[in-house]
Amino acid sequence: MKLVLAVATALLLSSGVVHAQTPDRVKAMCGNQAVAWESLCNVDAGLREPFALIERIGGEPDFLIRDRLSAMIRDRHAAIDWHPNGTLTSTHPRLLGLYDESTRRGYVPQALGNEPLRVKTAVLAHELTHAIWNVDDMGAGLEAPIACLANEDLAYKIGLAIYARVYFLSGEGDRPRSAIDQSLLLQSLEWLQISGGQQFTPEGLEQMGRRHLLGAGYLERCFQPG
Repeated sequence: MKLVLAVATALLLSSGVVHAQTPDRVKAMCGNQAVAWESLCNVDAGLREPFALIERIGGEPDFLIRDRLSAMIRDRHAAIDWHPNGTLTSTHPRLLGLYDESTRRGYVPQALGNEPLRVKTAVLAHELTHAIWNVDDMGAGLEAPIACLANEDLAYKIGLAIYARVYFLSGEGDRPRSAIDQSLLLQSLEWLQISGGQQFTPEGLEQMGRRHLLGAGYLERCFQPG
């Protein structure tokens, strides 16, 4: 498990954006002409505020994600959409988001539109991390099970770290506003507790990542044949 955590951290710091053909969905959203870097045409209008918040928070010196995620979206290597299936969370109640590698589209279920900003931002950060893993080909050279674990470990930790930061910045109050909000808050408090109770630490976040992989069954999922 320590190997997985080390791999995830090293890959995030060392990978470079792979310049790929512009996805069809990005072309549909932005057109075929060049657009200004500042444009978020390939991000659904309802998800631009969470994305901008990820950029703002991820740009802090001790949290190295903004450059990766900004480059991926603003260089038009991926798109961010609400999932077209409005009943997705009814048929898949534990699904909070997904990334389609074949189309390079990050999806957030429509039902999350009513969630607090901090929840939408955390979910989007998680899915964008899966996207950048694919776009940057961060699993190159790794055996498939190790790449699977490292991918989910990194996405989980970034999503949780973003939630903990947005919680204090969004002005949405201390009390949870939904079951998902409560779950993320409890996970953040657990991270704070195992960090010593005074401040969130990288070491505590590593432990949270380990617990997530074990508790959510990723060892079984990632090592399952086929």
